[in-house]
Amino acid sequence: MKKLYSLWVLAWIAGMGHVAAQGTAFTYQGRLNDGTGQPSGNYDLTFTLYDASTDGNVIAGPLTNSAVAVSNGLFTTMVDFGSGVFTGQPYWLEIGVITNGGTPPFDVLSPRQQLTPTPYAIFSSDATHAALADSASSVPDGVISALQLNTLGAPNTGQVLAYNGSQLVWQDPVVGGNTGGWSLNGNLGTTAGLNFLGTSDNQPLELKVAGARALRLEPDLVGDGAPNVIGGSPGNWVSNSIVGATIAGGGATLSGNSNMVTAAWGTIGGGARNLAGGQYAFVGSGFQNTASGYISTVAGGAYNFASSNESAVLGGAFNNASGIGSVVAGGGWDGSSAQGNIASGTASFIGGGLINQSAGAQAAVAGGFGNSASGSTAAIGGGDNNSASGNDVVPYFSGGFVRFLVGDSTIGGGANNVASATGATVPGGAFNTVSGDLSFAAGFHAKAATDGSFVWADDSTSTDFSSTVSDQFLIRASGGVGIGTSSTPPGGMMVASGGLGISGASSPNYGTASGVFIEKGGGGGGPIGAVFAFNYASFTSLPLCLNTPGGNVGIGTTTPQNTLDVNGTTRTHSIIITGGSDLAEPFKMSYDRIPQGAVVVIDEKHPGQLRMSAAAYDTRVAGIVSGANGIHPGIALQQDGALDGGQNVALTGRVYVQADNSNGDIKPGDLLTTSGVPGHAMKVTDHFRAQGAILGKAMSGLDPKTGMVLVLVTLQ
Repeated sequence: MKKLYSLWVLAWIAGMGHVAAQGTAFTYQGRLNDGTGQPSGNYDLTFTLYDASTDGNVIAGPLTNSAVAVSNGLFTTMVDFGSGVFTGQPYWLEIGVITNGGTPPFDVLSPRQQLTPTPYAIFSSDATHAALADSASSVPDGVISALQLNTLGAPNTGQVLAYNGSQLVWQDPVVGGNTGGWSLNGNLGTTAGLNFLGTSDNQPLELKVAGARALRLEPDLVGDGAPNVIGGSPGNWVSNSIVGATIAGGGATLSGNSNMVTAAWGTIGGGARNLAGGQYAFVGSGFQNTASGYISTVAGGAYNFASSNESAVLGGAFNNASGIGSVVAGGGWDGSSAQGNIASGTASFIGGGLINQSAGAQAAVAGGFGNSASGSTAAIGGGDNNSASGNDVVPYFSGGFVRFLVGDSTIGGGANNVASATGATVPGGAFNTVSGDLSFAAGFHAKAATDGSFVWADDSTSTDFSSTVSDQFLIRASGGVGIGTSSTPPGGMMVASGGLGISGASSPNYGTASGVFIEKGGGGGGPIGAVFAFNYASFTSLPLCLNTPGGNVGIGTTTPQNTLDVNGTTRTHSIIITGGSDLAEPFKMSYDRIPQGAVVVIDEKHPGQLRMSAAAYDTRVAGIVSGANGIHPGIALQQDGALDGGQNVALTGRVYVQADNSNGDIKPGDLLTTSGVPGHAMKVTDHFRAQGAILGKAMSGLDPKTGMVLVLVTLQ
């Protein structure tokens, strides 16, 4: 497919005067565009002279200049239509282009270029009004003398011809002051604003070295008083209509290594293939860096991008500061995948390292590898493959107002750690996770899964060690926990230097407060360890209460069902029971629940069960249902899973029983037996029949017909 060429910028057309030593050729310079950019290479050009800008008549040509060298679109060539062509009439130049050696037709550039008066100097070779010749070109060398110039005499060596207001005079060159030229040795007597080097029209000024542009000063065409300064390679350039741009140096015309400024007041210090594409953007140096954000900065390095407003990349390679006000200090290239650090959060920061990301607002990654701080105000100190993503909202009260925490997750270092909740902290280690707000995990496979929890796990196993409820403090230490000592029992805790003091819900002020202390016991055959309550202020013993007024206490069980629940054998010196007066055992009853204080007998029809008594002198008597008049069993015997359930029946001890006076009034000391009234007792009057049917002895009397009698149960 044929390319579309255009003459992008007409640089200048310079003529050459037609005198004896000069011909009819003139120099043409231009800038070529192939539709995608400024080409480089050899091209064939044709030149045809017309008398009109469109259509019209061919005056001369076409001429073909082969293998014209083009560099970044710029070219220079000589055009010669011969003598007698330029007679003072306006002419237009039509140009055709084709790749050197290509197959015609030529691509004709549009529009035609009107020729400036410079080439018409050739017309002087045919001038008919020359004073001493038929033509100016026929004046012989040396025929014009100083006298003919109407000067006062011949010049001295080095003098120049000047006009003093009335005639031509020979004089020494005037250097300095307000009227002379600029000396290579410096000038004296200059006036600021009046004497200057440069242009007074809207044309650029260039300084060249060895024929190549080294400095170009471009005028401000929009009136902001901000000219462009382009130094270094002639391939460096500033976009049209841009003001205040600066390219200090660097760049190259080969391989597209030019430096470019495409936004006002952009600056490039040096390097190659750098682009300042944002207003007030700055690229210090390096290679192929781009500062495209407003007031963005790339200090150096290679392949770095500062793509957001006020963002900055200070060095390294393949880094991108894409968040507003974000900063990447350096690092970023792994040498193979060309992946760098990316700071995409507002005011986020990456200090260095490789393939780190800081996507949360005000988030920071100091260094390391593959770390990601995506939560608001998250922070990662280093390590590899850590993630701080906590971003949920946590309300709290302060100063009488409800305030909120959002983000603030932190990972100090380590590897594969995750802080996914607000206020979550992992100081280091590996494979630790904090998913509860305001929680902490450290070590190896520690999981703070609930709010307000603290979890530390040793490296004895790769199994997760996790919190289960909020506000837990958990430690997994297979070598033991030591406080004030490094000698610890495996899996246990050793406390030295004063012991462990507990007073209420907080530690006491040792020496002035009372509490529970766990300390090493004394010598002389004493216990190795002791739990005791002691008042160090008065140095006196105190009662020791367990879980008062809390719940049940379990020994050997995690589910105590009573105030003290012991799963195992208990050994004691003596027992004092203050909660009851009889020894009872639970029995299942054959019928509905039997009232407390009722006499019960063995039920022959239901082995192992009891029923209420209904006959006098019944030898099947078993006891009295406990609990009447608020007298509870002091000891209740049962075996879980075998002989349990039912109602407590007093087998010995003191208990109240329902009684009647069917055998006469009851007095203290009378033997009692079953009565004919169901569930009642009566006094014994027939001792022969009472054998094997005695309940016990009455300890109180009964005058009314029926009532409660306190009895000492002694079955016989």
